[in-house]
Amino acid sequence: MIEVLCQTNFQYDQATNDAITRVINPGDKVDIPCSVVTPGGSVRWALNNKPIPLDFNQRRHWNISNDGKATLTINRVTRLDAGLWECWKLDSEFNVRQKVPIMRIVLNNVPEEPYLEYEGRLLSPFGTISTKANQIIKVNCVVKGMSSMIRSVQWFIGNQNFTHQSRLLMEYSAEEDVSLTISVLTLNVSAKFHHEPLVCQISHVSWSNSANVTASFNVLYPPEFSIVREPGFGMDLTLRCEIDANPQSPVKWKRDADPKISNDTLAPIETSSDGSMTISPITLKDSGWYRCTTENELGFFASVGFFINVRESNDEMSQLVDQIRSQSPHLPSAESNDDFRHRSSSSDFALRRIHDYNNQESHFQASIASGPEFGNGNGNHQPQKQTSQKECPPSINNADGRPIIESINSTVIALIGSQITLIARFCCIPRPKKVYWIHRHLAMMPSRIIGRYITRELIMSSNSMNCFTSNFIIDSVKPEDAGDVMFMVFNQKGIDQALVSLNVTFASYSISSNET
Repeated sequence: MIEVLCQTNFQYDQATNDAITRVINPGDKVDIPCSVVTPGGSVRWALNNKPIPLDFNQRRHWNISNDGKATLTINRVTRLDAGLWECWKLDSEFNVRQKVPIMRIVLNNVPEEPYLEYEGRLLSPFGTISTKANQIIKVNCVVKGMSSMIRSVQWFIGNQNFTHQSRLLMEYSAEEDVSLTISVLTLNVSAKFHHEPLVCQISHVSWSNSANVTASFNVLYPPEFSIVREPGFGMDLTLRCEIDANPQSPVKWKRDADPKISNDTLAPIETSSDGSMTISPITLKDSGWYRCTTENELGFFASVGFFINVRESNDEMSQLVDQIRSQSPHLPSAESNDDFRHRSSSSDFALRRIHDYNNQESHFQASIASGPEFGNGNGNHQPQKQTSQKECPPSINNADGRPIIESINSTVIALIGSQITLIARFCCIPRPKKVYWIHRHLAMMPSRIIGRYITRELIMSSNSMNCFTSNFIIDSVKPEDAGDVMFMVFNQKGIDQALVSLNVTFASYSISSNET
């Protein structure tokens, strides 16, 4: 071996004091320069702070140009050439006077194309990961075939970074001089991932831009039911079922059979393409529980039940309803518009008649005035006497003692912003075990206050220890209060329930006088 030595007088360019980095593939050629100003000095090349020998096969050799530039040329670069190359300045006795770093060679096997692995199989580019919601899965991002390590691996779902849920595994083969990098992403799959892109982003010194590997999620999740009631003014009823599921699930309405009635006696329910069920007109036979159901590869699913309680309507009430519908077709709507507020006096008169009808002696009563006051200043609740209300007659109590609610359900019209009181009377022996007012998402027992909703304690009838009155107050009526309010009472002998339809309007109940 011959030591690489060059006698020359030289000055080093200060710009060469910072070594540059070169990424070189095995087998490539590289030139390492060292500037020489005047002949006469001595130069020695070193790799990783060790002088290098000159091999006889000329794989490493000097090139000195006429303008004083010395270059070390390395043919067929191998991993033995990787590291920091320096140009050492020697004095006349060959002592090192200065070490100038020139170039850092990074030997590189260009990484193979990265790819994703899921459940032990390779995913094709822009492939699909099919899984179920709320399952924990692992996805691998694999890069191999390079000599230098990966700079970074990041994970994204949509625009959200999930790198913190991954871990990096690296292996190196000295025999083959290659590295293997695997980033393992662990996810608790959410239904929100459905159709979102999963991106593994890899940075490597040999790539000017990051490499991305992409897949998409196909998340199977059970149906989420959304039941929409579309009441019409009167006795028609439409329920629409909206289902969010993957795979998509068809909507089908079903009726739960009364144990006393054979399934064969129930008429099939037609479900429209938009998931709606319409009962028109409603009859007593339509009373019962209804559910929205669906079935797909995940199984059979059903919504909560909806109980429809149908009572016979009064002819007088039907006539009033028809009159209002003909004059104000959009009366149930809570939308505010000037035309609706300024209906004709005949419409206002009809509204007043319905309001008066609902306040007659009946199962449910409604008033736009304040409800009965309770309290005598000493904390003892005493009902304020109402001369317009009769006591609950004990004769209505059923012989077997099960609860009997005094009258049929009715329709009540309430003004937005007003206070309304619903009153129910019932008798039973023994006394009631549970009493509920059910409105929207609330099920309230007596003597409860939840926001705008108030229930009073039960009031015993003065002429019967087995009859009671219950009050449900809405302090300030809002459009969302429109719909059905159910009253339910049961004791050891049985159960009874009744329904009141609450229609909310901007219209006035006042009677307009015609002035000429």
